Amino acid sequence: MEMFSHIPGFVKYLTAGLGALLAILGLFIDKEAPYFKLIAPLFILLVILLSGVQAVEGIAADNSSKQAAKQRERLLVLLDSTSTSSLKTSSYLSDILLSQPQILRDFGISEKRAGKQLDELSTSELVEGQILEANRYRGELIAQRAPSKRLQTTVWYYNKELDSAQLQSALKETGLNITNKIAQRNQADDPTNAVWFGPNVNFNDYKVVLVSLIRAGIDIKRTGPACKALHNKVGVIEVGSSDLAAGLADGIVRPTKSIEQIRNATSFTDLSDFTCPP
Repeated sequence: MEMFSHIPGFVKYLTAGLGALLAILGLFIDKEAPYFKLIAPLFILLVILLSGVQAVEGIAADNSSKQAAKQRERLLVLLDSTSTSSLKTSSYLSDILLSQPQILRDFGISEKRAGKQLDELSTSELVEGQILEANRYRGELIAQRAPSKRLQTTVWYYNKELDSAQLQSALKETGLNITNKIAQRNQADDPTNAVWFGPNVNFNDYKVVLVSLIRAGIDIKRTGPACKALHNKVGVIEVGSSDLAAGLADGIVRPTKSIEQIRNATSFTDLSDFTCPP
């Protein structure tokens, strides 16, 4: 099996083409002709050989797909069960992480925000950015609240150039109502860095949004209450960019609001950077 895994691509296409050619020739060969008995064994041998190569290629592709699925499953188990300290020294986990950039894309991490290809992110960067810790705590928060109740909260997401297209899908996975909004023109290229909560927002849902953004490599630098048009923002969480949150996105960094701080918070006040003016 191993030797077939290194077959050049053009040989595989040639094999398929020869198989089709032999099938066509078989339709036109005069089976009553004297030469048929001479070429028949060779013809059959070629058909068997080509079929065997194609079968081996199919088995190798299937095994590769199963192996990738098992790696993905092992990683997700490790993300749920491995402590942060052990992540820093686990070369095995690092190997799996670096071979599975699709998992990081599913988290909503964009290469523009990371500043590099996702398969170039190291385990230490993911630990420093609390990506894995955010993933675990996110799962805990989602399990604490019934999906039917989570539908009562709406998230207004102001799409940004630096954000991944998968980020919106990652937010929808939480069960919240996600509404895609158009950012103001002068903020279109600014990074997502702020979250606001409207009246009657559930605190658990608010935390879910925060950790989902951190899991996507987004540093939330400013959080607090919505202060305008509150009659339209009952049960609404806004995700966007604040001019008061200084600093541009510079790779995956330690979040301004740590997962520990969010986990220990018991009220909106614990996580707010400001209050609305009287």
